[in-house]
Amino acid sequence: MADCKHDYVHLDTQYLYYSRSFGNPTYKRIDRFYCTKCCEQKEVVKSECDCYQPEWFDSKNSRTVRD
Repeated sequence: MADCKHDYVHLDTQYLYYSRSFGNPTYKRIDRFYCTKCCEQKEVVKSECDCYQPEWFDSKNSRTVRD
């Protein structure tokens, strides 16, 4: 709906760790939100390729994806 004044609520967060056989691993955080008025969903993706784990990454709740 184009005329909706969105009221987004946090739905869930996924943490993905992409392990590679060479190079630095990739850390990805996917936050999903939905609007309580029109039920539209939105995803916010944060990604970083680094040898060190970023502060925003929760390794205890992550899934590993192997290359």
